[in-house]
Order: sequence, then structure tokens, then C-alpha cells
Amino acid sequence: MSNLIKITIYIILFVLQGCQKDDFETSTQTNSSKVENVLPQLDITENTGKIVIAPQFDYAGDFQEGLAAVRIGDIETGKVGFIDKSGNMVITPQFSRVTFFQEGLAAVRIGDHITGKWGFIDKQGKMVINPQFDNANFFKEGLAAVRIGDDQTGKDGFIDTNGIFQINPQFDGALNFHEGLAAVIIRDHQTYKWGFIDKQGKMVINPQFRGVFNFHEGLSAVILGGSDSSEFGFIDRQGNLVRVPKLVNFPFSFHEGLAAVRVGDSEGGKIGFIDRQGKMVIKPEFDYANEFKEGLATVRVGDPVTGKMGYIARR
Repeated sequence: MSNLIKITIYIILFVLQGCQKDDFETSTQTNSSKVENVLPQLDITENTGKIVIAPQFDYAGDFQEGLAAVRIGDIETGKVGFIDKSGNMVITPQFSRVTFFQEGLAAVRIGDHITGKWGFIDKQGKMVINPQFDNANFFKEGLAAVRIGDDQTGKDGFIDTNGIFQINPQFDGALNFHEGLAAVIIRDHQTYKWGFIDKQGKMVINPQFRGVFNFHEGLSAVILGGSDSSEFGFIDRQGNLVRVPKLVNFPFSFHEGLAAVRVGDSEGGKIGFIDRQGKMVIKPEFDYANEFKEGLATVRVGDPVTGKMGYIARR
């Protein structure tokens, strides 16, 4: 994979904190759907802080559809399985990488990162789509992005839950579908641009962006400009651009009509909120902010160690 595409994807993934999980879904080129964080042995607690599953795993992921991925052993040689909320190992650790469960299936890799292949299992651990892909994402809206070939020359397409290609491999990178559209990468010589396709594989928003988020509430955050400059904005489903204030360093996705945006760099910048017209409606004064849910958003004033957290309302 080229340095340019890595930089584009990593900007989307790591510039900000506080985005929801769907925002951080990445192209199948990044191997992002792998359980590989090097963490101390983890346990899972209920909201009282009481340990309900004893520390015993070298990695423990979030629960999704009632199951959580756990790893026994180190990142190179360990194996990943799935537990239920009682801590029972319901799918024996046997995979080198996995995604979480989505729409009843999880992508799993058999073998190492060079020769291994990805397939899909159900919640009983049965392999329902045989390992045959060089990378794979989880299912979303009935389709999953998968890759045939290596990072440099391979192509991405989309399969259904039967493992049949509904959109043939033809893209240099792809995210899963959100709100009926999927972001894809088209390479022109050494230049990579993101656009969006519909579920028939038709390019409905031409490749023109350096980076994108998934659509949420009808809008997608995008990175504009060339490699030596960055300007951010939002596009609607027709590709129309909604510009944000010029000082904005990076936007989140919209939730309940508002999107968090950072003004300034990731070290000293502050987060505020804009509306769908790009107007700053909550001034930037927070060091951390999550999306609005049920009319409230979690915010922090101060650094992660000594700062304090609270909630703000939309109005």
C-alpha cells in the first residue's frame, strides 16, 4: 500500500477521539478489521465496577450482538475466539484475526498476514463463507467489502451473505455501505481519490476527495485539496458540498443534526459543534466531545488525566 493512501486513512482514523465506531471503519487495504491491540490482560465489568468476567485474556474487544472477541497469547502467535456475556468461550480461539459480529456474521482470518485467507463464521462458529479473501470487512446493509489480491495490486468488491460477489472487485480500496452508499478508492497513477458507489456498483459521487467518513444523517465529512493542503467539508448524497468554517481542523459525523469539529491542532485545539449549514452553533471550548445522543453530548474540559467530564445540551 502506498504511503499516500496510508496517510489518508490514518488521518481519518486517528486525528480525533470520540467518534462512534462506524466512523472508524476503514478500507480493506488497511487490515483494520483485525484484533491486534497490545494491551494488558483485560476484564469486563458491569456498571457498578464489579468484575463479572475475570482477567484472563491478552486482548478483549467490545461486545457486539452478544459476543466479544478475545485473544489468548501474543499478537503474533496468539489465537482469537469469542465469549458470551457470562464469560463462556462459545467459539474456541483458532483465528489469527477477526472482526466483530455484524448481521450475524464475523470475518475471520486463517493463517498469517501474508498467506492467510479471510472467511466468515456464524455465531456457532461454523464457517459459512469459506476463507478465500485476502482481506475482509464486516457486513453492513447486507454486503461486505472484501479484497482479492495484495495491498499493492489487489482489488476490492462486495459480497452478499452467501459469499457471492454483488459488485465485482474493481476498486483500490473500499469502506462498507452506510445509508445505501459506500466509499471507494480509485487510483490514477500515484494519486488516490475517494468517491461513492450505490449498491448496484454505480459511481454516484465521482472520486475527488483525499479522505472521507461514512455517510451519517445524509452527510459525509470529506477532506479536500491536494497533498500539501487540507480543507474539510461535508457532502450530501448528491455530492453537493457544505463548507465548514476555515479554522476547522477536522470534523466528526452528524448526530441529531450537529457535528463536532476541532478548531486548531490535535494538541491544543478545541472542539465545538456545527449545524448542517456549516454554522458554528456551539463554540469550540472543549478538549474532548462525543456525538449527541438523546439530546446530550459528553464533553471534557482539561486533559485526559486531570480534566473533568460533563454533558452539554443541543439548546
